[in-house]
Amino acid sequence: MKVSVKAFDLRVTRWGHRARREAIPAGAGDLTLGYKLEPAAARTKPKPRGIGTLRVAAAIGGKPVRALVFLDGKRKGETPLLIKVPTGRHKLEAWRGKSSRKARTVYVQANKTRTIIFKLKKK
Repeated sequence: MKVSVKAFDLRVTRWGHRARREAIPAGAGDLTLGYKLEPAAARTKPKPRGIGTLRVAAAIGGKPVRALVFLDGKRKGETPLLIKVPTGRHKLEAWRGKSSRKARTVYVQANKTRTIIFKLKKK
C-alpha cells in the first residue's frame, strides 16, 4: 500500500497558553517557524449559586426586642425574622428608633442558615 502525505499537522502548546495548530505542506523542506503563544484566559472560581437563610434577632441587655430589619437597603420586616436570600455578601441592618441602629456585612452560603443577633442599646 502506498500512502501520499500532503501535509503534516503541527500543534504547539505551552502550559498556561492557548495551543496553536498549523498544517505544514509535506514538500516544504527545512523550516524554521516562530510562534507567539497567547496566554490562556484566566480561570476564575465560579460564583456559588443558590439560596441561603438568615435568621435575624435583636436584643437589649439580653432580652429579645423588636427591631426593623433592612437587607441591602430594603425593608424586610421586624425581628425575629427568617429571610431566604441569594448566596453572597449582603448588608444587614437593624433599627430600633432613631438612636439604636446597627449594621453588619454578612456572607450567606447556599443551603445554610446563618443566625445574626443584633445587640442594641437603650435609647
